[in-house]
Amino acid sequence: MTESKQLVVLGGAGDMGRFAARTAIDFDFISEVIIADLDLTAAEKCAALLGKKARALQLDVTDAARLASVLEPADFVINCVGPFFRFAVPILRAAIAAKTDYSDICDDPGPTKEMLALSGEAKAAGVCALIGMGASPGLTNLLAAKAIGELDETEEAYTGWDLEGATAKEDPNDIKGAGGDDPGPTAAYIHAAHIMCGKHQARRNGKDVMEKPLRKIKLDFPGIGRGRGWTIGHPEPLTLAHTHPHLKESANIVLTSFRNMVMSKAMSAMADAGVITIEQMAKGLIGDTSEIPKAKETELSGADAEEQNENLAPGRLPQIFALAIGQRGGRPARVGTYITSSPPGEMGGSTGVPCAIGLKIIANPAARKPGVYPPEGLLNPDAFFDALAPLCRPVREGHADLVNVASS
Repeated sequence: MTESKQLVVLGGAGDMGRFAARTAIDFDFISEVIIADLDLTAAEKCAALLGKKARALQLDVTDAARLASVLEPADFVINCVGPFFRFAVPILRAAIAAKTDYSDICDDPGPTKEMLALSGEAKAAGVCALIGMGASPGLTNLLAAKAIGELDETEEAYTGWDLEGATAKEDPNDIKGAGGDDPGPTAAYIHAAHIMCGKHQARRNGKDVMEKPLRKIKLDFPGIGRGRGWTIGHPEPLTLAHTHPHLKESANIVLTSFRNMVMSKAMSAMADAGVITIEQMAKGLIGDTSEIPKAKETELSGADAEEQNENLAPGRLPQIFALAIGQRGGRPARVGTYITSSPPGEMGGSTGVPCAIGLKIIANPAARKPGVYPPEGLLNPDAFFDALAPLCRPVREGHADLVNVASS
């Protein structure tokens, strides 16, 4: 890894991309980081903050010829352009055509399945592609792999995250664009609306099934106790079944209050029925419900009563976690894993920094393998968390200090 390389960060001035760029700029093997963004002003601000190794570039990723010209001379590309159900597959195809190693934070199951199907093309081109390497998916996948590795046999694997914590932190250095008219909900909120609607893949009774999201699941987490959340359309159940085909049950769940979930279910039903658009639902998730019919107050009151009666607070489960259930030593066992610290920057840091660390690992010829892989299909969890630990706040000494492993 002594030869200097060029890295392109697509969406490099955005909420997630700027954290990936800031992390990668310190890698010794990277000679130049290109901050490629639709917003040139924001890209220039970001590049100026990162120093001489960074360069700004205006890029519309829907311009296929322009995208190809940017990727062809690059050694690596990090893709942070969302929503990924629109942009993930064409950008990965462009990276494969350019023979450029690839990493992304794709958090949509549909394109994840399509990208895994491109593994043969990536192998033929000699391209290593690591997909879904953010917080969830990403950290959750590797936490699940760690938990599964603690058992002799695993029948169920769950990953989860706290919806209230899944927000991008405002950048203190103000690298965003000059502003102007409100552009509407961000890609993150459009994604959130998308994964609450329609049907998405889950693992049920040993089979991959398509089901509506927002199904309630109760979990007994070792060392913490009982908690609950709701299923969401995320890649983890798909990729965990891909890498661990023996699993009988797998789901990704979101933690939030009953009241928030009642509102989300109501908006999801309206979006599925065509009463509102995904963009209108995304605004509703932010708090702008001016374009959404009001939920009945009786439903909200009932949600509050259910929360009090069930006494299963979402705060009882970790903010980002995995739980594996199976057998160890011939006896039933469950293993829960969660991180005790995370990179600064809330969801932006927890997503962008792991993506850059994943890229650093696959840049090493000893770990690099052509093809398309989810995190748990390519990375060693302990090696990854060892690399992540020094970038967390508070700083951790390594995987044993960063990852809490609890068994029952």
